[in-house]
Amino acid sequence: MKIYLQIVFSFLFITVLCFSCIEQQEIMDTNTYFDLEKYVSELKESGNFEFKKVTKYAKFNGKQDSLILDNYDISAELEMIKKYNINKASLAGKYAVEEMKTDTLETILYTALEDNLLTRSLAIEKRNKELRLIKIVALQKSVLSLSKQTIVFAPNKSYQLISEDENKYSNDLMKEILIKF
Repeated sequence: MKIYLQIVFSFLFITVLCFSCIEQQEIMDTNTYFDLEKYVSELKESGNFEFKKVTKYAKFNGKQDSLILDNYDISAELEMIKKYNINKASLAGKYAVEEMKTDTLETILYTALEDNLLTRSLAIEKRNKELRLIKIVALQKSVLSLSKQTIVFAPNKSYQLISEDENKYSNDLMKEILIKF
């Protein structure tokens, strides 16, 4: 009797495991969102993340400063972009997809369908099939604050991060970083 129960439970476990793997793969196969993690990995592999000279502008609550930097590596900025990747099985079907095309310009806009999603929108712009712009709008909520981040990345041109923080018990903050390559 004990051996019989072990065989039945083993069979059930293997059956459930197999069917759950198929469902996960089916979800990944149907999820066609732009993959930020893959894009960043390909960009790093191609070597297009180090620049001989950049100008970095920083603005904090209206006060601005700038700095010219030599041999700048944008790996940290690229890693931040990966945080907002929506091409995950758990996010399948949670974004509306709107495509706009002309002869040379293609824009794909992904908009969150649920209020609790971190990435509120992701816009991908391609000109002649070459990626020209990524714009990410994200929203993080907590009991103490509401933080909106906007990232605009133009490969080989610029990276911009705007962070607006509304704090419940302290002053609001506005931070902006612009790096021109």
